[in-house]
Amino acid sequence: MVAFFGLYVHFPFCLTKCPYCDFNSFVAPDIPHARYADATLREIESRLPDFDGTPATLYFGGGTPGLWAPLEIKRIVDFARSLGLSHDAEITVEANPGALETPSLEAIRDAGANRISFGCQSFNDRHLATLGRRHDAREAHEAPRKARDAGFDNLSLDLIFGIPAQTVDEWRTDLDKAIAFAPEHLSLYSLSLEPEVPMAKEARAGRLTLLEDAFHNEMFNVARRTTRAAGYRHYEISNYAKPGREAVHNSLYWSGAPILAVGAGASGFEVRRHRYSNIKGPEAYMQRAIAGERPESFRESIDEAMRMREAIMTGLRRIDGIDLADFERRFAVRLSERYAEPIRRLVACGLVTIEDGALRLTDSGLFVMNSVLVEFF
Repeated sequence: MVAFFGLYVHFPFCLTKCPYCDFNSFVAPDIPHARYADATLREIESRLPDFDGTPATLYFGGGTPGLWAPLEIKRIVDFARSLGLSHDAEITVEANPGALETPSLEAIRDAGANRISFGCQSFNDRHLATLGRRHDAREAHEAPRKARDAGFDNLSLDLIFGIPAQTVDEWRTDLDKAIAFAPEHLSLYSLSLEPEVPMAKEARAGRLTLLEDAFHNEMFNVARRTTRAAGYRHYEISNYAKPGREAVHNSLYWSGAPILAVGAGASGFEVRRHRYSNIKGPEAYMQRAIAGERPESFRESIDEAMRMREAIMTGLRRIDGIDLADFERRFAVRLSERYAEPIRRLVACGLVTIEDGALRLTDSGLFVMNSVLVEFF
Protein backbone atom coordinates (compact mmCIF):
# COMPACT_ATOMS: atom_id res chain seq x y z
CA MET A 1 0.00 0.00 0.00
CA VAL A 2 1.45 3.38 -1.05
CA ALA A 3 1.85 5.86 1.82
CA PHE A 4 0.90 9.49 1.30
CA PHE A 5 0.12 12.68 3.15
CA GLY A 6 -1.45 16.06 2.52
CA LEU A 7 0.87 19.06 2.34
CA TYR A 8 -0.51 22.30 3.81
CA VAL A 9 1.25 25.68 3.66
CA HIS A 10 -0.16 28.46 5.83
CA PHE A 11 0.32 32.02 4.56
CA PRO A 12 -0.69 34.35 7.43
CA PHE A 13 -0.59 37.73 5.70
CA CYS A 14 -3.71 39.77 4.83
CA LEU A 15 -4.53 43.28 3.67
CA THR A 16 -7.13 43.65 6.45
CA LYS A 17 -8.31 41.61 9.43
CA CYS A 18 -11.99 40.66 9.27
CA PRO A 19 -13.87 41.12 12.58
CA TYR A 20 -15.27 37.56 12.56
CA CYS A 21 -11.98 35.82 11.70
CA ASP A 22 -10.19 33.61 14.23
CA PHE A 23 -7.60 32.25 11.81
CA ASN A 24 -3.93 33.04 12.32
CA SER A 25 -3.64 36.13 10.12
CA PHE A 26 -1.85 39.47 10.27
CA VAL A 27 -2.17 42.72 8.35
CA ALA A 28 1.12 43.24 6.53
CA PRO A 29 1.60 46.11 4.06
CA ASP A 30 5.06 44.77 3.24
CA ILE A 31 4.96 40.99 2.81
CA PRO A 32 8.34 39.17 3.07
CA HIS A 33 7.56 37.01 0.04
CA ALA A 34 10.92 35.27 -0.53
CA ARG A 35 11.91 35.01 3.13
CA TYR A 36 8.63 33.42 4.11
CA ALA A 37 8.97 30.92 1.26
CA ASP A 38 12.52 30.15 2.43
CA ALA A 39 11.15 29.42 5.90
CA THR A 40 8.35 27.12 4.75
CA LEU A 41 10.65 25.19 2.42
CA ARG A 42 13.15 24.73 5.22
CA GLU A 43 10.39 23.52 7.53
CA ILE A 44 9.10 21.01 4.97
CA GLU A 45 12.61 19.55 4.71
CA SER A 46 12.93 19.31 8.48
CA ARG A 47 9.59 17.49 8.87
CA LEU A 48 9.94 14.95 6.07
CA PRO A 49 11.53 12.27 8.32
CA ASP A 50 8.26 12.20 10.31
CA PHE A 51 6.13 11.44 7.24
CA ASP A 52 6.05 8.38 5.02
CA GLY A 53 5.55 8.29 1.28
CA THR A 54 4.79 11.25 -0.95
CA PRO A 55 2.47 14.29 -0.84
CA ALA A 56 -0.91 13.60 -2.44
CA THR A 57 -2.17 17.19 -2.40
CA LEU A 58 -0.88 20.72 -1.83
CA TYR A 59 -3.02 23.40 -0.21
CA PHE A 60 -2.09 27.05 0.30
CA GLY A 61 -4.33 28.43 3.06
CA GLY A 62 -4.38 31.56 5.11
CA GLY A 63 -4.52 34.42 5.64
CA THR A 64 -4.60 35.34 1.97
CA PRO A 65 -2.13 33.19 0.00
CA GLY A 66 -3.42 34.74 -3.22
CA LEU A 67 -1.24 37.71 -2.23
CA TRP A 68 1.94 35.63 -2.28
CA ALA A 69 4.26 36.32 -5.20
CA PRO A 70 3.58 33.58 -7.81
CA LEU A 71 7.32 32.94 -8.11
CA GLU A 72 7.39 31.86 -4.46
CA ILE A 73 4.30 29.69 -4.90
CA LYS A 74 6.08 28.03 -7.83
CA ARG A 75 9.16 27.34 -5.69
CA ILE A 76 7.00 25.42 -3.22
CA VAL A 77 5.04 23.61 -5.96
CA ASP A 78 8.29 22.57 -7.65
CA PHE A 79 9.72 21.30 -4.37
CA ALA A 80 6.55 19.32 -3.64
CA ARG A 81 6.79 17.75 -7.09
CA SER A 82 10.42 16.83 -6.40
CA LEU A 83 9.03 14.89 -3.40
CA GLY A 84 6.63 12.96 -5.61
CA LEU A 85 3.54 15.19 -5.89
CA SER A 86 2.00 14.19 -9.21
CA HIS A 87 1.46 16.74 -11.97
CA ASP A 88 -2.30 16.17 -11.87
CA ALA A 89 -2.57 16.39 -8.07
CA GLU A 90 -4.95 18.93 -6.56
CA ILE A 91 -3.08 22.19 -5.80
CA THR A 92 -5.31 24.82 -4.17
CA VAL A 93 -4.69 28.50 -3.51
CA GLU A 94 -7.11 30.53 -1.39
CA ALA A 95 -7.73 34.08 -2.62
CA ASN A 96 -9.99 37.07 -2.03
CA PRO A 97 -12.08 38.90 -4.63
CA GLY A 98 -10.71 42.29 -5.58
CA ALA A 99 -7.14 41.46 -4.63
CA LEU A 100 -6.22 39.80 -7.93
CA GLU A 101 -6.54 40.71 -11.59
CA THR A 102 -6.61 38.15 -14.40
CA PRO A 103 -2.85 38.43 -15.12
CA SER A 104 -2.06 37.68 -11.47
CA LEU A 105 -4.39 34.68 -11.52
CA GLU A 106 -2.72 33.51 -14.72
CA ALA A 107 0.64 33.73 -12.96
CA ILE A 108 -0.69 31.66 -10.05
CA ARG A 109 -2.03 29.13 -12.57
CA ASP A 110 1.35 29.05 -14.35
CA ALA A 111 3.01 28.50 -10.96
CA GLY A 112 1.24 25.15 -10.79
CA ALA A 113 -2.03 25.81 -8.94
CA ASN A 114 -5.02 24.10 -10.57
CA ARG A 115 -7.74 24.95 -8.02
CA ILE A 116 -8.68 28.40 -6.74
CA SER A 117 -10.88 29.04 -3.70
CA PHE A 118 -12.42 32.52 -3.40
CA GLY A 119 -13.66 33.88 -0.08
CA CYS A 120 -16.64 35.73 -1.56
CA GLN A 121 -18.72 35.34 1.66
CA SER A 122 -21.64 37.32 0.13
CA PHE A 123 -22.72 39.15 -3.00
CA ASN A 124 -24.55 41.77 -0.93
CA ASP A 125 -22.68 45.02 -0.13
CA ARG A 126 -24.55 45.52 3.16
CA HIS A 127 -23.57 42.09 4.45
CA LEU A 128 -20.00 42.42 3.20
CA ALA A 129 -19.74 45.65 5.21
CA THR A 130 -21.06 43.85 8.32
CA LEU A 131 -18.40 41.18 7.85
CA GLY A 132 -15.70 43.82 7.40
CA ARG A 133 -14.71 42.47 4.00
CA ARG A 134 -12.35 44.56 1.90
CA HIS A 135 -14.06 43.71 -1.41
CA ASP A 136 -17.51 44.74 -2.59
CA ALA A 137 -20.28 42.88 -4.39
CA ARG A 138 -19.03 43.94 -7.85
CA GLU A 139 -15.61 42.44 -7.12
CA ALA A 140 -17.23 39.28 -5.76
CA HIS A 141 -19.09 38.94 -9.07
CA GLU A 142 -15.93 39.53 -11.11
CA ALA A 143 -13.70 37.04 -9.29
CA PRO A 144 -15.15 33.80 -10.76
CA ARG A 145 -15.02 35.22 -14.30
CA LYS A 146 -11.39 36.27 -13.83
CA ALA A 147 -10.54 32.79 -12.57
CA ARG A 148 -12.11 31.18 -15.64
CA ASP A 149 -10.31 33.63 -17.92
CA ALA A 150 -7.05 32.66 -16.22
CA GLY A 151 -7.64 28.99 -17.04
CA PHE A 152 -8.92 27.57 -13.75
CA ASP A 153 -11.36 24.72 -14.34
CA ASN A 154 -11.67 23.89 -10.64
CA LEU A 155 -13.28 26.78 -8.79
CA SER A 156 -14.54 26.89 -5.20
CA LEU A 157 -16.57 29.72 -3.68
CA ASP A 158 -17.04 30.37 0.05
CA LEU A 159 -20.24 31.94 1.36
CA ILE A 160 -21.39 32.75 4.91
CA PHE A 161 -24.97 32.58 6.15
CA GLY A 162 -26.48 33.75 9.41
CA ILE A 163 -24.96 37.22 9.03
CA PRO A 164 -26.61 39.76 11.38
CA ALA A 165 -29.77 41.23 9.77
CA GLN A 166 -29.56 38.79 6.82
CA THR A 167 -32.91 37.42 5.64
CA VAL A 168 -33.60 33.98 4.26
CA ASP A 169 -34.47 35.52 0.88
CA GLU A 170 -31.15 37.39 0.81
CA TRP A 171 -29.34 34.14 1.55
CA ARG A 172 -31.25 32.43 -1.25
CA THR A 173 -30.18 35.24 -3.61
CA ASP A 174 -26.53 34.79 -2.60
CA LEU A 175 -26.79 31.07 -3.34
CA ASP A 176 -28.42 31.66 -6.72
CA LYS A 177 -25.71 34.14 -7.70
CA ALA A 178 -22.93 31.75 -6.69
CA ILE A 179 -24.48 28.81 -8.54
CA ALA A 180 -24.90 30.95 -11.67
CA PHE A 181 -21.08 30.91 -11.99
CA ALA A 182 -21.17 27.07 -12.09
CA PRO A 183 -18.34 26.60 -9.58
CA GLU A 184 -17.19 23.03 -9.13
CA HIS A 185 -17.31 23.43 -5.35
CA LEU A 186 -19.14 25.46 -2.71
CA SER A 187 -18.25 25.93 0.97
CA LEU A 188 -21.26 27.31 2.85
CA TYR A 189 -20.55 28.25 6.46
CA SER A 190 -22.87 29.26 9.24
CA LEU A 191 -21.45 32.36 10.96
CA SER A 192 -19.81 31.13 14.14
CA LEU A 193 -17.85 33.51 16.36
CA GLU A 194 -15.04 32.66 18.74
CA PRO A 195 -15.36 34.65 22.00
CA GLU A 196 -12.42 37.00 21.42
CA VAL A 197 -13.08 38.15 17.84
CA PRO A 198 -14.35 41.75 17.47
CA MET A 199 -17.83 40.77 16.24
CA ALA A 200 -18.38 38.58 19.31
CA LYS A 201 -17.34 41.43 21.58
CA GLU A 202 -19.73 43.78 19.77
CA ALA A 203 -22.55 41.27 20.28
CA ARG A 204 -21.80 40.91 24.00
CA ALA A 205 -21.80 44.71 24.34
CA GLY A 206 -25.25 44.86 22.76
CA ARG A 207 -24.08 46.75 19.69
CA LEU A 208 -24.68 43.85 17.30
CA THR A 209 -27.66 41.49 17.18
CA LEU A 210 -26.88 37.95 16.08
CA LEU A 211 -29.45 35.79 14.34
CA GLU A 212 -31.19 33.09 16.33
CA ASP A 213 -30.44 29.42 15.70
CA ALA A 214 -33.78 28.96 13.95
CA PHE A 215 -32.66 31.29 11.15
CA HIS A 216 -29.33 29.45 10.79
CA ASN A 217 -31.19 26.14 10.54
CA GLU A 218 -33.63 27.46 7.94
CA MET A 219 -30.77 28.87 5.87
CA PHE A 220 -28.93 25.57 6.13
CA ASN A 221 -31.99 23.80 4.77
CA VAL A 222 -32.29 26.33 1.95
CA ALA A 223 -28.64 25.67 1.06
CA ARG A 224 -29.18 21.91 0.93
CA ARG A 225 -32.28 22.15 -1.25
CA THR A 226 -30.85 24.79 -3.60
CA THR A 227 -27.53 23.06 -4.17
CA ARG A 228 -29.18 19.66 -4.65
CA ALA A 229 -31.46 21.10 -7.33
CA ALA A 230 -28.40 22.55 -9.07
CA GLY A 231 -26.60 19.19 -9.19
CA TYR A 232 -24.28 19.56 -6.21
CA ARG A 233 -23.63 16.75 -3.75
CA HIS A 234 -23.65 17.63 -0.06
CA TYR A 235 -20.66 15.59 1.08
CA GLU A 236 -19.56 17.31 4.30
CA ILE A 237 -21.58 19.41 6.69
CA SER A 238 -20.39 22.72 5.14
CA ASN A 239 -19.27 21.53 1.70
CA TYR A 240 -20.99 20.80 -1.60
CA ALA A 241 -19.46 19.68 -4.89
CA LYS A 242 -20.25 18.67 -8.43
CA PRO A 243 -19.76 14.89 -8.79
CA GLY A 244 -16.05 14.07 -8.64
CA ARG A 245 -15.05 17.59 -7.58
CA GLU A 246 -14.94 17.10 -3.82
CA ALA A 247 -11.97 18.82 -2.15
CA VAL A 248 -9.29 16.11 -2.08
CA HIS A 249 -7.07 17.81 0.49
CA ASN A 250 -9.88 18.43 2.97
CA SER A 251 -11.15 14.89 2.46
CA LEU A 252 -7.71 13.63 3.52
CA TYR A 253 -8.05 15.60 6.74
CA TRP A 254 -11.57 14.33 7.42
CA SER A 255 -10.41 10.74 6.86
CA GLY A 256 -7.59 11.05 9.40
CA ALA A 257 -4.70 10.98 6.91
CA PRO A 258 -1.36 12.54 7.92
CA ILE A 259 -1.05 16.26 7.17
CA LEU A 260 2.39 17.85 6.88
CA ALA A 261 1.55 21.45 7.76
CA VAL A 262 4.06 24.30 7.67
CA GLY A 263 3.91 28.04 8.22
CA ALA A 264 3.14 30.39 11.09
CA GLY A 265 0.34 28.94 13.21
CA ALA A 266 -0.03 25.79 11.09
CA SER A 267 -1.16 22.54 12.74
CA GLY A 268 -0.20 19.11 11.44
CA PHE A 269 -0.65 15.43 12.19
CA GLU A 270 2.30 13.06 11.81
CA VAL A 271 2.10 9.49 10.64
CA ARG A 272 3.59 8.38 13.96
CA ARG A 273 0.58 9.81 15.75
CA HIS A 274 1.83 13.14 16.98
CA ARG A 275 0.00 16.44 16.56
CA TYR A 276 1.84 19.74 16.50
CA SER A 277 1.15 23.45 16.12
CA ASN A 278 3.59 26.17 15.12
CA ILE A 279 4.19 29.51 16.79
CA LYS A 280 1.83 32.13 15.39
CA GLY A 281 4.02 35.21 14.93
CA PRO A 282 5.41 35.34 11.35
CA GLU A 283 8.73 36.96 12.29
CA ALA A 284 9.51 34.54 15.11
CA TYR A 285 8.39 31.69 12.86
CA MET A 286 10.71 32.71 10.02
CA GLN A 287 13.70 33.15 12.33
CA ARG A 288 13.35 29.69 13.82
CA ALA A 289 12.45 27.85 10.63
CA ILE A 290 15.29 29.37 8.60
CA ALA A 291 17.70 28.54 11.42
CA GLY A 292 16.67 24.90 11.05
CA GLU A 293 14.76 24.75 14.35
CA ARG A 294 11.31 23.24 14.70
CA PRO A 295 9.07 26.34 15.03
CA GLU A 296 6.59 24.55 17.28
CA SER A 297 4.57 25.95 20.14
CA PHE A 298 2.73 22.71 20.92
CA ARG A 299 3.17 18.97 20.45
CA GLU A 300 1.26 15.99 21.83
CA SER A 301 1.04 12.25 21.31
CA ILE A 302 -2.29 10.94 20.06
CA ASP A 303 -3.26 7.70 21.77
CA GLU A 304 -5.69 5.17 20.34
CA ALA A 305 -8.65 6.44 22.34
CA MET A 306 -8.15 9.99 21.08
CA ARG A 307 -7.70 8.81 17.50
CA MET A 308 -10.95 6.89 17.81
CA ARG A 309 -12.84 9.92 19.13
CA GLU A 310 -11.45 12.13 16.38
CA ALA A 311 -12.43 9.56 13.75
CA ILE A 312 -15.99 9.76 15.08
CA MET A 313 -15.95 13.55 15.06
CA THR A 314 -14.63 13.94 11.51
CA GLY A 315 -16.58 10.93 10.25
CA LEU A 316 -19.92 12.31 11.38
CA ARG A 317 -19.15 15.61 9.64
CA ARG A 318 -19.26 13.70 6.35
CA ILE A 319 -22.72 13.13 4.93
CA ASP A 320 -21.85 9.50 4.12
CA GLY A 321 -20.97 9.03 7.78
CA ILE A 322 -18.62 6.49 9.32
CA ASP A 323 -17.97 3.27 7.44
CA LEU A 324 -18.34 0.69 10.22
CA ALA A 325 -16.15 -1.96 8.56
CA ASP A 326 -13.38 0.57 7.96
CA PHE A 327 -13.61 1.75 11.57
CA GLU A 328 -13.21 -1.82 12.77
CA ARG A 329 -10.17 -2.35 10.50
CA ARG A 330 -8.53 0.82 11.83
CA PHE A 331 -9.17 0.31 15.54
CA ALA A 332 -9.92 -3.41 15.96
CA VAL A 333 -13.19 -2.60 17.73
CA ARG A 334 -16.78 -2.48 16.57
CA LEU A 335 -18.14 1.02 16.85
CA SER A 336 -21.70 -0.24 17.31
CA GLU A 337 -20.58 -2.33 20.31
CA ARG A 338 -18.06 0.09 21.87
CA TYR A 339 -20.63 2.91 21.89
CA ALA A 340 -23.79 0.79 21.95
CA GLU A 341 -25.64 2.84 24.59
CA PRO A 342 -25.06 6.35 23.15
CA ILE A 343 -25.89 5.07 19.67
CA ARG A 344 -29.10 3.51 20.97
CA ARG A 345 -30.13 6.82 22.57
CA LEU A 346 -29.27 8.85 19.48
CA VAL A 347 -31.15 6.48 17.17
CA ALA A 348 -34.18 6.65 19.45
CA CYS A 349 -34.05 10.46 19.28
CA GLY A 350 -33.85 10.37 15.49
CA LEU A 351 -30.41 12.02 15.38
CA VAL A 352 -28.33 9.19 13.88
CA THR A 353 -29.05 6.14 11.81
CA ILE A 354 -27.20 2.94 10.98
CA GLU A 355 -27.83 1.74 7.44
CA ASP A 356 -25.82 0.38 4.52
CA GLY A 357 -22.92 -0.36 6.85
CA ALA A 358 -22.49 3.25 8.03
CA LEU A 359 -23.31 5.38 11.06
CA ARG A 360 -24.46 8.81 9.91
CA LEU A 361 -26.33 11.84 11.13
CA THR A 362 -29.96 12.25 10.14
CA ASP A 363 -31.20 15.57 8.80
CA SER A 364 -32.25 16.47 12.35
CA GLY A 365 -28.84 15.39 13.67
CA LEU A 366 -27.02 17.71 11.27
CA PHE A 367 -28.55 20.72 13.06
CA VAL A 368 -27.27 19.61 16.47
CA MET A 369 -24.04 17.85 15.54
CA ASN A 370 -22.10 19.17 18.54
CA SER A 371 -24.71 17.78 20.92
CA VAL A 372 -24.49 14.42 19.16
CA LEU A 373 -20.69 14.34 19.48
CA VAL A 374 -20.90 14.95 23.23
CA GLU A 375 -22.57 11.56 23.55
CA PHE A 376 -19.35 9.88 22.37
CA PHE A 377 -16.98 11.95 24.51
